[in-house]
Amino acid sequence: MKYILDNKSDKVKNVTENNLKGLEIKTKGENAIKASKVLIVDSELKDLYIKNKINKKLVALLSKMQYILDNDEDDNTNATLVLGEIDRLKSILINKYKEHLKIEEFSYLLKKLMLIEEEFKVKYNRKQVYREMLMEDLDEMIGRGR
Repeated sequence: MKYILDNKSDKVKNVTENNLKGLEIKTKGENAIKASKVLIVDSELKDLYIKNKINKKLVALLSKMQYILDNDEDDNTNATLVLGEIDRLKSILINKYKEHLKIEEFSYLLKKLMLIEEEFKVKYNRKQVYREMLMEDLDEMIGRGR
């Protein structure tokens, strides 16, 4: 059974047609609405929902990136995982959310992801080059000893 909730009135309408187009999301039952799926039809609400969802994932991703860049361990798998996560977010944005976002919002989020990816690559490569230079200097200093 489908219902339409409208924030402009207190009425709840029963919907029988199946041709409503919108963003379908699964709920976790933590909301005031006891439903397993919700269809968001309003374009502004869809934009806000998607931006919120992507930004939450970006915050978690940025904290992982910061940890990798600040950590002195030489582990390429963590950097590969972060880059894979960025690619996954880009593919989700393109495949799942492109049709629901405004063109400006879509391009903004995609550019944001691409900029974060490029900046991480540059900083990680700079860290690797610096580490190699330190190791070469250390090897020279050890080699000069008695």
